[in-house]
Amino acid sequence: MRDRDLCFHSGGTRGFTAFIGFCPDPVTAVVALTNTRPTPTGRFVLNAYLLLRSQALAQAYRPGGLLGAARWPPR
Repeated sequence: MRDRDLCFHSGGTRGFTAFIGFCPDPVTAVVALTNTRPTPTGRFVLNAYLLLRSQALAQAYRPGGLLGAARWPPR
């Protein structure tokens, strides 16, 4: 994401795959767990990363967010 840090890690073991990621500014986090083994062409980690990225963007552009033009609630 341009001008935003996305920190994440993924991993797996026999029968399980995990993803954890966060964006410190705006504060956004995603934790995803599944009871399927990791595969070279699996989309679990990619989809979790895309969810993190989309949620961080949504938080940044919400009213009153870091990049939002309006303040909510209005004063």
